[in-house]
Formats: sequence, structure tokens, C-alpha cells
Amino acid sequence: MNLLKDIIPDSLLKINNSIGKIDTNMLLSDINFEYTEHKEIILKCYDYWNIKKNYIVKSKKYNKVKDKEYDNEFYIYQFIKQHILKLPYDKNEIIDTLVKFLFDNRKSSNKKTLWECFGKEIYLNLSHNLEIINIGKICPICGRRFYPIKNQMYCSDECSIINKKEQNRIRKQRQRM
Repeated sequence: MNLLKDIIPDSLLKINNSIGKIDTNMLLSDINFEYTEHKEIILKCYDYWNIKKNYIVKSKKYNKVKDKEYDNEFYIYQFIKQHILKLPYDKNEIIDTLVKFLFDNRKSSNKKTLWECFGKEIYLNLSHNLEIINIGKICPICGRRFYPIKNQMYCSDECSIINKKEQNRIRKQRQRM
């Protein structure tokens, strides 16, 4: 058992505290997005389906679609996404309204429905905005942002030395086993 513990890597995420707070504007399709008068309609629809998803799972009504069994949550979130996108507004406007409101006004960290329904679109918005701004890379050792020269992985020689020491330590542990 002890040998298995050394072979299986730790699943804990290592988060560097020096990165700072999330800029929610980077998740939007339009960085200068402002709320419109119909934000309440979008939010009521989102809240309605966010609450209803638990009832959908319990009632098993979603299992009768096309005579197939759907056990996973993927179908439920696609169902919710379709109903939210039926609103007579632009898709990007709906997503931007939800992101802006849920990240800025609601203190709850429970945003699973948002990420499951519109995670791909939010990721694409983030990728697009990062390409435009060109803010460089983040050093995996110290968490500082830097502009790489060629294939540079670390911000300074100090961080690359720390990484080499860590790699040597791991290599020596494997040799001992």
C-alpha cells in the first residue's frame, strides 16, 4: 500500500495566492458590457431553471425523451440551456448578463448551472480576450506574470533553478524505489 501511495499523484490543486482577484470582464464577450433593461427577465428565467433542475432529476420526466435513458446531468443542463436561449435576446447578451450578475452581485460561489450550460462559451470569451490583451504567461513556481522570450517557461533563473532541484529530487526518489 505504501508503494501505491508514492505512485499515485496528489489530486489536490495547488493555487498560488499571488495571482489576485478574477477580472470578470475577461469572461464577457463584450468587455464594456452594461446591464440592459431586460436583465430581470433573463435572471428570473435562469433562477427558475436553476431551482427546477432538482425537480427535473427527481421526476425523471427527462428520461422519456426519444425512448432513451439519460442518467447523467449533461442532458439536464442542455435542456436548461435550450430554454434559457429561447428568450428573445442575443446569446452573447444572455451569457454576459448572467456572468456579470452572478459574479458581481451574488456572493454565492455556487455557479455550477452557469458553467455547465455556458462554460464553453465563457471559456471562448476568455481565450479571445486574453489574445487581444496579450498579458503574457504566469510562472508556475512563483505566480508572477512575465513576457516569455522564445520558449521560456519560468520568469527568472531563480525559478528555473527551483524547478530543476524539484525535478532532481523526484528523480532520486524514483531511483531509490
